[in-house]
Amino acid sequence: MKAEDYSIEYQIELNIKAAIYKDCPYFPCHDLDENNFSCMFCYCPYYDRKSKQGGCLNENGTGEYFYYKKNGKTLKIWDCSNCIYPHTIENVKKIFRAFYSDIEK
Repeated sequence: MKAEDYSIEYQIELNIKAAIYKDCPYFPCHDLDENNFSCMFCYCPYYDRKSKQGGCLNENGTGEYFYYKKNGKTLKIWDCSNCIYPHTIENVKKIFRAFYSDIEK
């Protein structure tokens, strides 16, 4: 391997290109051009897992709460299925860069 093969940018490009899972039963899950799509963050890193109801830590405004009944109670959970933020190539790169900048500190 060459030294540049270990660069963050090289690793980002390599991972993005490898992360399209056409055998997934949900593919295509979003209406995006395959040239601008990545499955790398199928489960969004910005989904608020600390809250029982979920939510978006990115606050991009494309999700909404889904209300449902269980045992006579009305409950809600965050539904971000309409969000494409973690699937576009540009944003996948942003997420990777943020992750790498955190571990380099």
